[in-house]
Amino acid sequence: MLFLSSSNTTSSTLISTALRPNQRRRIYTLAKWILIGAATILATFILVCRVDVHFRVYVREWVAPPVQLVIEPLSDGCFANLSLHNPYHQGRYRRVAHFVPGVPLWEDQTCYDFANLVRPPPSPSPSPAPSSARDGNKDQINDDNGQRKTIFFHTYWSRNLTVITDKQLATWQSFAATQNANQTHLMVWISPDDEATLLASSAWRTATKQFGSRLQHQTFDVSTLIQNTPLAAVVEPIHNRRVGHEDLLKLLALYHYGGVWFDLDTLFVRDLSPLLSEEWISQGSCYTSLEGNPFDGALLHFHRGSPYVCEMLATVANELHPSRSRTEPTSESYWSASSSLSKVKLGPTLYYRIYRRLLHHGIKPWLVVPWCFTDPSQCRKSNSLPNAFSESEFSERRLSQVFAYHWHQQWDAIPGSVFRYIQAKNENALLLS
Repeated sequence: MLFLSSSNTTSSTLISTALRPNQRRRIYTLAKWILIGAATILATFILVCRVDVHFRVYVREWVAPPVQLVIEPLSDGCFANLSLHNPYHQGRYRRVAHFVPGVPLWEDQTCYDFANLVRPPPSPSPSPAPSSARDGNKDQINDDNGQRKTIFFHTYWSRNLTVITDKQLATWQSFAATQNANQTHLMVWISPDDEATLLASSAWRTATKQFGSRLQHQTFDVSTLIQNTPLAAVVEPIHNRRVGHEDLLKLLALYHYGGVWFDLDTLFVRDLSPLLSEEWISQGSCYTSLEGNPFDGALLHFHRGSPYVCEMLATVANELHPSRSRTEPTSESYWSASSSLSKVKLGPTLYYRIYRRLLHHGIKPWLVVPWCFTDPSQCRKSNSLPNAFSESEFSERRLSQVFAYHWHQQWDAIPGSVFRYIQAKNENALLLS
């Protein structure tokens, strides 16, 4: 009996041992086919489908609870005293071209097709504007002889920003090649410390030789520019707290002169005159059509003495007023309770803050220029133009439909196919003019 039991145990062990390799082989074969199938599905998906990924990361509310938005009252002296019949309540000018879309412009090529519809008016001179809330609220003003009206274009250069190269020359040439030579004038704002460097640069000498009096540099002094503005009472706090000069300079230049402000990392593609019947700020990305702050601030257009700009400057003044900055925290959720100027957010945050304030008080705000008009690389890969510094194929037709190309401070990058195309086209236009 003991012998039989031992024999049965040995037989079971041999059978089990024989089955184990077969089981492992089946598991290996099954796993292999699963991997092959997954790889085939993945390869097919990549070949057939295109994936555009856009995601946002949010801090959970238990870490950073959302702050309740508080809408402040209007500042004194800008909109507060306007009657309900004032044009700024329902739109200031009769539109020359309608560039506020009625459909989403982040899908397919809709934005470019819409931009293509915005063309200069048939008449070479704009329609006369109705009387405005303030004297001189126009971006077209008389010159010293009182005969010619001029639209000012403004930009800013500093040696702390970048050295002057052919890229800056290309920007100035793009202005001269695309904007009306009889009505536009470019002012390059600089610090007095940068004047010698600018005048010594070969790019600047070339530009002034080509464009003559259409191009000039303008040194700025904040204490002078803030005179006759809502900031006039806070000159000392401004000097003591290191203002972000460029963002403040945008507002001061537009308040005094009106016109178009553009950052120096911009190439003009078309005449902006169809857009100049309205006041506006450019949209920085197609994704802000869905959520977030739409304003980029690379291009702005406001009339001289605009109440919109007045409201922005008055808001900054309220934050900087010595008595308030020592004793009264701001109620606005976008800004820190500390009124130190280093913590005051200018630029897009300020624009969005005032925009929402105007809506709350029943005042028609400025317009938002759709993303592809001035920032055509800032959307999905399927409907964006390539980076200006990449060697990529692009649609010349689509590029010709936009008004400008903002290339986002890639100062040291080597110009790519888009940049060279715009540059060559503008150089040829100047040779033919």
